Amino acid sequence: MGDTPNQIKNKINKYAFSGGKVSVEEHKEHGGDTTVDVSYQYLRFFLEDDDELERIRVAYESGEMLTGELKAICINELQKYVAAFQERRAKVGDDVVELFMERRPLKWVGNPKAPLVVPQVVEGNADAADGKEGGDGKLTKNQLKKLEKQKQIEAKKAQKAKEKEDQAAAAA
Repeated sequence: MGDTPNQIKNKINKYAFSGGKVSVEEHKEHGGDTTVDVSYQYLRFFLEDDDELERIRVAYESGEMLTGELKAICINELQKYVAAFQERRAKVGDDVVELFMERRPLKWVGNPKAPLVVPQVVEGNADAADGKEGGDGKLTKNQLKKLEKQKQIEAKKAQKAKEKEDQAAAAA
């Protein structure tokens, strides 16, 4: 992001892999491959106009546009993007960075757009009042297991309480 326009041009021309063919004649006959062409892939991110991108793709794949032309378009778009970024970056000074990095207390008040859901118990719907899910009166396997376990626990508690009462009565 700190490259000069000339460095961008040199890097694209020198290092960007091309989807073009070996010779100009073969490229014009068979067209290029945009799926592997780095310049085209860059344009997919940096070119704002989708119609223009489609026109470039069709022209390149049909052989009407050569690799050098595609790279020239890519260089132009990247130079504009990087220049705009560098311009915005130059406006950021130490005061802005310090303001951004300053510690501030977190004031979270929840999500104001979240709907408030209040459960309502409808008369005659005993399942909803008991907290059972489903509402159709049928219990799931897990719910049945929980109920059975609760019954066993209650039975044990009742048995222990009865034994304590019997011991207290025998002692008295």
